[in-house]
Amino acid sequence: MSVSVHAEIDECPRRWALSAAAYPELWSGRGYPQKLQLATLAGSVVHLALEVITKQLTQAGVPSLNHPLATQVLKELGGYTRVVEECVERILRRFDDNPRALPIVEQARRMLRGQVPTLRARVQSMLARLRLPKAALAARPPEARPATETCRYCGVRQLCDAYWAGAAQAISEDGCFGDIELKITGRHGPTNWDAVVARAHILPAKTPALLRLQQADEFTTGTLVRVLDGALARDPEDDSAPAIITLSARSEAYRVE
Repeated sequence: MSVSVHAEIDECPRRWALSAAAYPELWSGRGYPQKLQLATLAGSVVHLALEVITKQLTQAGVPSLNHPLATQVLKELGGYTRVVEECVERILRRFDDNPRALPIVEQARRMLRGQVPTLRARVQSMLARLRLPKAALAARPPEARPATETCRYCGVRQLCDAYWAGAAQAISEDGCFGDIELKITGRHGPTNWDAVVARAHILPAKTPALLRLQQADEFTTGTLVRVLDGALARDPEDDSAPAIITLSARSEAYRVE
C-alpha cells in the first residue's frame, strides 16, 4: 500500500472505502466512477501532448527544439495543432464508459476544441524550455553538471572527473569533513602517507598533506587518491604545517587509475 493511499485512509477511511469498492452495476471500471472535472481537462491534454512529442523527440535523439531534426519530428507528428486535437480525443475516451461523465462529455469536447490554440501555445512554451534527459544521455560521456549542493550526495562522485576538475568538492558546514584529491609523495609510517593536495574546495593545490588510514595500505609515489568525507585538520597558526586528512568510519578512499 502506497504512502498516498495511507494518507487518504487516514484523512477519511469511509471516503477511501467507498471510492475503492467495486460497482459492477454501474460500470466495469475500478472504484466508484469519478466525476469529470472540466477545470483539469486542459492540463491533462497539455501533459499528454508533451508526453507524445517528447517521446518522439527522444526516439529520434533530439535533445531540444533547437536541434535541426526537431522540425522534421514535429512534421511527422502532423504539427502541434494535430497533436493537441488528438490528445483531446484521447483524454475524453477515458470517460467513454463513465456514467457520471456521459452527460457533459460533449460539452467538454466543445470547450477543449475551442481552447486548442491556447493549449498549443502552452505546449510550445513548455517544450521550448525543455531539455530531454534521455537525449542528453546519448552523449558519450553524458554531460556532467557539478554543483556542491547536489554532488555532495552523489554516490559516484569519486568516479566523475568533472566533479574533481572544478570547485564543487563537498565540505561539511563546520569545515571538518570534506572531499579531497591527493597525490601521494611518500610513506610516513605504517598507516600514514605524505601527499600534496591535487584538488579540494577549501585547500589550495600543492598544499602539503598527511593522509592517515585506519589500516595499512600500499601506494606508489605519484598515485592519485580521492578521499570522500575525510576528517580535515590544520594548524591555523602555521601555514607550513601539512593538512591532516584522516579516514574515519564514514570516509572512503579511491585510487585514480
